[in-house]
Amino acid sequence: MTKQRRSIWVLASLLLAGTGAALVTLTAAEQKLSATAAPAAAAAPPAAGTQPATGAKPAPATAQPSPDSDDDSTVPSDSRESADNNVSFPVDI
Repeated sequence: MTKQRRSIWVLASLLLAGTGAALVTLTAAEQKLSATAAPAAAAAPPAAGTQPATGAKPAPATAQPSPDSDDDSTVPSDSRESADNNVSFPVDI
């Protein structure tokens, strides 16, 4: 009977520790997300009805990627440049 009670206590303790770890992890992740969202909200442009402060300069426009960039996903990649072609295996196993 005492072995069964000990097992129940061990399982309950593990469940409590796992729940606590999950809670701490989720709380840290939420804080990280809210910390990164705050600067983006502060940098948001003013509403349409508000006037900017005198002497305020407009924010510079972000550069648009050029249409002829190398990152064009519509062009198929060259299979000779694939990382799969550069795989080597040890022969002295």
